[in-house]
Parts: sequence; C-alpha cells; structure tokens
Amino acid sequence: MATWSRTADWGAESHSKNTAVRVPGKEHGAYQLPPATTRLLEAAHQENARLRGELEVMSQQLSESMSSRSKLIDDLYTENDALKVQIDRLTKGCEDSEHHREEARNLRKKLAATQLNLSETRQELEAASVVASSQDDELGPECEFGRRVFQCLIDNKGVGYRFSPNFSDKNPDGCGPITPQVIVADKMAHGPHAIFVRCVSGRGWLPLTNQSGQTRCFEHLGREEDVNLSHYELSQGRNKLNGDWFQSKQS
Repeated sequence: MATWSRTADWGAESHSKNTAVRVPGKEHGAYQLPPATTRLLEAAHQENARLRGELEVMSQQLSESMSSRSKLIDDLYTENDALKVQIDRLTKGCEDSEHHREEARNLRKKLAATQLNLSETRQELEAASVVASSQDDELGPECEFGRRVFQCLIDNKGVGYRFSPNFSDKNPDGCGPITPQVIVADKMAHGPHAIFVRCVSGRGWLPLTNQSGQTRCFEHLGREEDVNLSHYELSQGRNKLNGDWFQSKQS
C-alpha cells in the first residue's frame, strides 16, 4: 500500500503555484520566498536606492539654482530702491526742468521693467519649488508631504510670511503666526538659507528656522489627519503690527 505524505504533497503543490514554500520550523514552520520573487525584491531595492541618489543630486542642483535666484532678487530690490530715490529727488527738486522731467520718465520706465523682472523671477522660484516637491512621488506614497501641522515658537511679533522661499521676499502685511498658534502647510522647499513651508491659507511661505539656522521658528506636530486641531489655536491671519491686536490678546 502506498504511503501518503501530507508534507511532501503540500510542498509540491506550493512549488507548482510559485508561492511561498513551507519548510520545517520550530512550531509553525518557516516560509521561504521563491527565487524569482527574491530577485524582484532585490531589483526593486536597487532601483529605489538609485532614485534616491538622483533625487539628492537634483535637490542639490535646485538649492544652488535657488541661491543664485535669491541673489538676483536681492539685487533687483536694491536697484528698485535706488531708482525710487532718484525719482523722488528729480520730482521734488527739478519740477521746472524739462530735461529732468524726461529723465524721471525714463527712470519710471526702467523701474517698471525692474519690477516686472522681479515678478517673473519670483514666479520661476516658486515653480522650481513645486517641481522639487513633485519629485517626492518617486519615493512612494509613504514619503509624500501631504498636509502637515506646524506650531509657531516665536513670540512678540511672530514670523512673517514670504512670497517665495526667500527671507528678503517678505510679505509686509504683518499677518504671520505667533506662538502658540499653528498653521497647516501643503508644500516644503529648501530656500537659499533655510527650509520653508507653504501655508494653505495662501498668504505665503514660512521659514522653519532663522537665516543662521540657530533658532527654530516652528515645531512639526504631524500630519493634519493625525493632529486634533481643536486643541490648538489656528492662525487667523490677523495683523500683529496693529496695536488693537495686542489689546485684544491682553483682554
């Protein structure tokens, strides 16, 4: 009479289906992946390492590009201010001189061109930040930035918004957050001097540290879906430079 081996039959059936093979173990047995699956996993790990290396190189190139653009923005602001001073001098002191009035008109045209160049440079910098953020998709969904909550650590006048990830490109409306308020961000970008996050309020970008990196401006609390925002004060974008704001906080 033929002897029936359940273990041998089970192993043969597993091999025929190209699934995990059960081998003897201490209690429940151990499982060994088929060689083809093991090779696929090794190839996937190698590809992931290659993509991470490429991303690091692209991030470094983007950081260098942002640094040069930041210097260009600073130079444009300086030229802008100098033109304003010349226009004011010519307008106030030389109103009766046709020559100077013509010079003032030419300076106004140059000022308009400078402001247009500044706007275009700012848009290019923001576009570069968006491209950098989109590269996170190569690392899988677990590495996506999503929407995250940050708590402000700076008191007094808090932290001001920037139109782009650049300290000199400041939004002067005075509506940035102040400790212990929180904001929700949907993008992160490495500017010339610090890492910035973009607030979903649409008011602009906020630096996570000061320019030297010695002072933290925000603390990361986690993903929006993991943080109970009812336990925190969400920044409402009120003007902190207005004395009425401080009076309302004291009352």
